[in-house]
Amino acid sequence: MAAQRISTDVRRVQILDAALELVEEVGIDRLSMRSIAVRVTLSPMALYRHFGSREELLDALVGRVLSGVAVGDPSSEWSEQLRALGRSLLSVAVAHPASFNLVLTRPYRAPEAIRVMQATERLLQQAGVPADDRPRMERFVSTALIGFAAAVANGAFWSDGRPEGAPMNPEDEVWADELELNLADLAVVIEANAVPAT
Repeated sequence: MAAQRISTDVRRVQILDAALELVEEVGIDRLSMRSIAVRVTLSPMALYRHFGSREELLDALVGRVLSGVAVGDPSSEWSEQLRALGRSLLSVAVAHPASFNLVLTRPYRAPEAIRVMQATERLLQQAGVPADDRPRMERFVSTALIGFAAAVANGAFWSDGRPEGAPMNPEDEVWADELELNLADLAVVIEANAVPAT
């Protein structure tokens, strides 16, 4: 019985890895259960034993994308955890630009995705943000970090401040530098929402 469970888990990972590759190759809109099944040499019906629908698979794919995000050491300062999270989100987004867009549009149901959300809430707690304000602040911080990462990864910014300029390079160091400034700004906002220690 245990061997069957491991086999199922391994197969789910293979399916998600294939889906990740296909999204980067053809885009989200052209991703189909049939194309994934072909990639992993399963029949489409066999694929549905692992994921009941395309929607379920996409939610799991959000987790697969975010599984590569380092959330920082919980014992470190909250500001260092914030920097680690922001840097890692940018790195993952640049590595998987098309798939990373799912992080902006799908609910966080997969454990790997929930882990990132919980890490953000944890650093907010450590910063002194009151419990009632943490869910809102988590959404604010996550949207800022994920939105910036997705925009950089997909080449949404002007490389030289002009729309007619050359296409931007997501791996250009200027975007990592801009992220550091954004992280410093976010830290100021977090501190402004924190309750001073007594």
